[in-house]
Amino acid sequence: MNTCIIATENYLYDSRMYWKEACSLKNHGYDVTCIVKSDTNEEETGITEQGIKYFKFIRYSNKSFNSFNKPLSYKYTFSKRTFDRIFEIASKENFDVYHLHGLYSLMLIDKLKKFNSKAKIIYEDREFYPDAIRDYNVTKGIYTINKMLYSYYMSLWEIMKASKSDNIIVTDKNIFKRFKNRLDKNKVNIVYNFTNIEPINSISHEKKTYDIIYCGGVTKVRGIFQVVKAVKLAKNDGYNLKFLLIGPIDSNFKNELLDYINKNNLNKNVDILGRIDFSELPKYLEKSKIGIVTLLPIPKYKKNIPMKQFEYMAYGLPIVGSDLPPIREFTGESNSGILVNPMNEKEIWEAIKTLLENEDLYHELSKYGIQAVKERYNWECSEKKLISIYNNLLDKRRDNE
Repeated sequence: MNTCIIATENYLYDSRMYWKEACSLKNHGYDVTCIVKSDTNEEETGITEQGIKYFKFIRYSNKSFNSFNKPLSYKYTFSKRTFDRIFEIASKENFDVYHLHGLYSLMLIDKLKKFNSKAKIIYEDREFYPDAIRDYNVTKGIYTINKMLYSYYMSLWEIMKASKSDNIIVTDKNIFKRFKNRLDKNKVNIVYNFTNIEPINSISHEKKTYDIIYCGGVTKVRGIFQVVKAVKLAKNDGYNLKFLLIGPIDSNFKNELLDYINKNNLNKNVDILGRIDFSELPKYLEKSKIGIVTLLPIPKYKKNIPMKQFEYMAYGLPIVGSDLPPIREFTGESNSGILVNPMNEKEIWEAIKTLLENEDLYHELSKYGIQAVKERYNWECSEKKLISIYNNLLDKRRDNE
């Protein structure tokens, strides 16, 4: 039983693709190969400590596409040369399953089916790509028209290509509805991106280093500026908060953020750690009091579930989160945090202040968060679904032989 995971938009040690799915499959007897983008701009191949084979490919740009959509960020992944190289690696072995991660991995589906007609193909969609194209790229004039046309085209293209797969894995109800309404609903499955971090057994009373922590992509649309402004409000009220930011950050946004931090004398209040290995995250959660997930109310965040809320819950961190459907459904219903208007830094600060000052409420929300992860929001529940999908596909393959 061997599977090839092709992730055109992820590095090797991606929290879901590698630490959850690849490792789960390996632990259940599958021989796993991951084809991922290079983090050094050089090709690399090898075997990880977990016994998973990997190949890191280089992303080549598409000059003609670049000039048409200059402000957009698809110049690396939308390249024929890149995908020819990925296919060359993927076709060196006859795999039982090809597991395609990310929108642009679908560019390989026709060639893979032709090369290995017996193999089963899974397509995994982790976000609303049309919304991501529109929301993540700030454009003006004709480039905005290009962006809108491109997003609608890619939406139709994704559905058309995904229909050729044997199974579609999605991570939330909204993406499920999108595919279910257009394709055979029996081959669309939700595998929630719950945490694989082992929940703590009791709430620690030790002194914490950080009052609030954010982990994930550090961008403007994830509400980071509003949280930093809330830290400033706290300082005006005599509270010297310590805010830790963990995750990849674009250099332009980092400069903009640092400029605001310097001008408002918040250098000792905000630590920007940058990208870390996922295995290191627990030690920072352990040092923190409150988890932040104040994503801005853009269309994408009204649909997709932020994984970070489950990681906070696992370590007993009460959450200050946006009052948006995907956060309300989990943080709100499990009573593990306070929901706020993410555009209002005063409201964010008031929620943080309430948790810091009300010890009984803090421990109540912390306890419910840990309990929710132990009972429902854990990767073990999702892993069972993933392995079931794989086993069913392989049973069908054997039946057809």
